[in-house]
Amino acid sequence: DIVSASWSKDPKAASLLAVACQDGSVRIYSKQGDESRLLGEPLIHSSKGSIAEHLSWHPSMYLLAIGWSDGSISFWNGETCCVENDLKTMKAKISCFGWTGSDGSSSKRSESHRFSSSSSSAPMLFAGDLKGNISIYRSDSHY
Repeated sequence: DIVSASWSKDPKAASLLAVACQDGSVRIYSKQGDESRLLGEPLIHSSKGSIAEHLSWHPSMYLLAIGWSDGSISFWNGETCCVENDLKTMKAKISCFGWTGSDGSSSKRSESHRFSSSSSSAPMLFAGDLKGNISIYRSDSHY
């Protein structure tokens, strides 16, 4: 069963589809429907046995943010095919998740808030949990 899916957004690169499955895996597909690498094996798993419930591609990089059911967040780098970080930062189940655009505006249509950074206009990932906690990650500081 599919839990969530998201298309990559970088207009200068080939489109990829990330699909989170009920078995806890995240699979990556090309626009032609070919599964990426590993001959049909799931590309990404949670090290903690969680289910990926939120997927969001960086607006201009092959960087997929994954929000897991236990509140942890992973970043999959599509250029290296490796998980770069696996952070347990949320105190409860993640309820909202997404990247801002390069101008600080939210890339989620349902969000009307604007986030800004005085030092950078690079896209940021925002995540909120069911207890009202919010975390923001700058993409230019770690990736």
